[in-house]
Amino acid sequence: MVLPPLMGALRDDDDAVRDTAAKALAKLGETAVAPLMQALRSENDLVHNGASQALGLIGRAALPELMQALDDPQAT
Repeated sequence: MVLPPLMGALRDDDDAVRDTAAKALAKLGETAVAPLMQALRSENDLVHNGASQALGLIGRAALPELMQALDDPQAT
């Protein structure tokens, strides 16, 4: 599956690699939402920002999980 390598690429030091990974994850749509939601909790700013970018690009398909995260007291 392509998801684990793309999630790992969100940690890359190269901006272009992270941007490409976020865009590729966004193209996966709903399949990538759950792992991206977990990545939002990362203390690594690169991972957190990449996940945010990808979820924004996914759009409406990510909204239910994003709305649920707003009610989560453990969400950062």
